[in-house]
Amino acid sequence: METTPPLPPPKRAGCLVQAGRVLLGLLLLLVVLAILGTLYESNARAQALASVAPPGQVVDVGGHRLHIFCLGEKSADQPTVILEAGAGGWSAHWYAFQREVATLARVCAYDRAGFGWSEAGALPRDGQRIAEELHTLLANAGEQPPYVLVGASRGGQYARIYRDAYPDEVAGLLLVDAEPEDFRSQTEVGQNVASQNQAVFSVVGTLTRLGVLRLLGGDPASAPEIPCLPFLVKTLPPEAHAAYLAVEGQPKCFDALLTEEAATEQREAQVRQTQPLGDLPLVVLTHGLTAPAAGGASPEQAAQAEEVWQTLQKQLATLSSLGELVQASESGHNIALDQPELVLDAIRGMLAQ
Repeated sequence: METTPPLPPPKRAGCLVQAGRVLLGLLLLLVVLAILGTLYESNARAQALASVAPPGQVVDVGGHRLHIFCLGEKSADQPTVILEAGAGGWSAHWYAFQREVATLARVCAYDRAGFGWSEAGALPRDGQRIAEELHTLLANAGEQPPYVLVGASRGGQYARIYRDAYPDEVAGLLLVDAEPEDFRSQTEVGQNVASQNQAVFSVVGTLTRLGVLRLLGGDPASAPEIPCLPFLVKTLPPEAHAAYLAVEGQPKCFDALLTEEAATEQREAQVRQTQPLGDLPLVVLTHGLTAPAAGGASPEQAAQAEEVWQTLQKQLATLSSLGELVQASESGHNIALDQPELVLDAIRGMLAQ
């Protein structure tokens, strides 16, 4: 009796099994590389941080610690200048400028939670929480009001919220190309940049944790100009490079950026609720050089965004009966870097009042 030989297994099934094994192997390899990269980055970052010390005090503000660095002598008849950086900024971004201000008055720069030498803070990272933490930081660090608040870019919103919460402590307000609370809602550029920032910070933060950015890092002076990377290293003296590069670009920095971005709507709503400034000395500095189109904007969108920005800057100057609008004709967004003398002149005028 003839028997039918068994049929061989289908080749397609065998190929699928083999492909599955290959994919599983690749997945395991990626997991191993991710673990090794994370360990590499963590170890390298720890070694770098161990070699530098924060220049100022690291002060408990209730559950976490913030870094504050002050220069200059306190005068009984003169306010202390407080520098509030923009998105992704921290005390080192004021390095050269702070030393210029210190020839005029006592001046403090600090690192918001998660940035620089400061520890991560509680959520949400909205304007009220940041103002409260700064208030606690100044008190616990032994600083005394009155203060002249200098807010750059997004820091202008934090400064306005601080003044609203503690009006008796603020002797003057200087907004340096400060981000208006309605710019994002009134322009496509503002909306696009806000959404793209979330994606960029998330991706770059992940690459940082995996050690990819460290492996790709070259000459710090030629690094790309994105927050939490050493794009300001050219402005620092050589002796400050090591500290800057050790602290800048930590994974916690990108976490802080993401959490501040996530609180954008809350922060803008809080700014809208602030009261007019009465007769508070107020100077609004706005850029004169138009920046390249951001967020993939068309020339028309960029032009509309610039028009809205300048209109809103004029409105900021009307918040006080003593408000003054000054255009920095030779500056882009970073006026304290491009034309520091204009910012110094504004501070000097407030100190004289």
